[in-house]
Amino acid sequence: GGCWAWLPVEAGAARDAEACLVAEAEWRAGEAARAAASPAERRPPTAPAAAAGSGEGDSWDEGELGGELPEHSTGGVALQSLVRLELNLEGLARPPDLRGATQLRSLSLNSNALPSLAGLPPTLEELSARENKVRGLGGLRGMSRLRHLCLSQNRLEGSLGGIGGAAPNLRVLEVQCNALSSLEGAEGLPGLDRLVAYRNELTALGCLDGLSRLSYLDAGRNSIDRAEGLGGLLHLETLILYHNRLEAPPRDAHVLLKQLWLNNNRIPGALPPPPWAPCLQVLKLSDNEIASLPPLFALPSLETLDLSFNRLQGLAELLPLRPCGGVERVSLNDNPCAELPGYRPLLAALLPRLVDLDTAPLPPAERDALRGQHLAADPRLGPAALRLAPHTWGGRLVA
Repeated sequence: GGCWAWLPVEAGAARDAEACLVAEAEWRAGEAARAAASPAERRPPTAPAAAAGSGEGDSWDEGELGGELPEHSTGGVALQSLVRLELNLEGLARPPDLRGATQLRSLSLNSNALPSLAGLPPTLEELSARENKVRGLGGLRGMSRLRHLCLSQNRLEGSLGGIGGAAPNLRVLEVQCNALSSLEGAEGLPGLDRLVAYRNELTALGCLDGLSRLSYLDAGRNSIDRAEGLGGLLHLETLILYHNRLEAPPRDAHVLLKQLWLNNNRIPGALPPPPWAPCLQVLKLSDNEIASLPPLFALPSLETLDLSFNRLQGLAELLPLRPCGGVERVSLNDNPCAELPGYRPLLAALLPRLVDLDTAPLPPAERDALRGQHLAADPRLGPAALRLAPHTWGGRLVA
């Protein structure tokens, strides 16, 4: 189980079944001959000549290779014809011997017992080796074509040092669920677009400042106490820092940011005014210690706001939500203010597009009825809310 092999489309159309069987027989005969040869004759060759001039031609260490592939792994296809190979759940304790796989582009080694990634073909563009025992990145050599690397649920420790030299053109790096204490080394990946590093032992993110193309960063469930040094992430769209030790939100402005997750941190007291974020649509601030809000004029595109499980006391603490007329989903449950009379009517008046309140649907008819209750009960706040949040009321535009 878990092993699949693919041929290039053009190659599969050109070769019939008999040719594939002949190629497989030749390959197996060569492997058998090499196994019967003397140790000197079994010395592994260097990387394919095509990679020699590009820094991809590191020689392989015979002691690090795992020998023959499982018999069923290539599906009868010649090794040199494979473009994609899956060796999941095979119990591999050493990297497989793939020196003849000169066309291999995608390799999956998930759920094995590999301690390193030495000797893999330099032609790889995608490599997944999650749920193994990999402790470091030293085995990655000359992988200049690699674009996607997944090493989640391994035993990585320390930093990412050396990854820029081994795989400088990475676009996606997934190293979640390890024991990394630093992301140093990631600065050597100037084209990185997506970095997933939740559930590690990180304490800071400053080394990422130069990754100007990074659009997605997930560093949740770490021990980060300050979200500093991210100002250079000019294309950042999603920043996930939940379950850390932050005592303040990030201060850097990210004009392309769409999602910001800061739930389950230690942000106390008065929330600082947010930096200008014209594209921000989702803001998660639940499970903090926030007692008051600033006017949220800097978030004109906000659609989802989660402030549940904080310390907002009175209804007056909700008035800074007036500028957020586009909010459709808001959660304020498990704040003291959520237990007060007038809580729901006030939010219906402040947020005219509200369709979900405290994770429960709010039908338009109910929302309009609540809004009417608020205007009838407190006409002093009603006009201010209306002026700042133009909307339709009973089919008429009210301003």
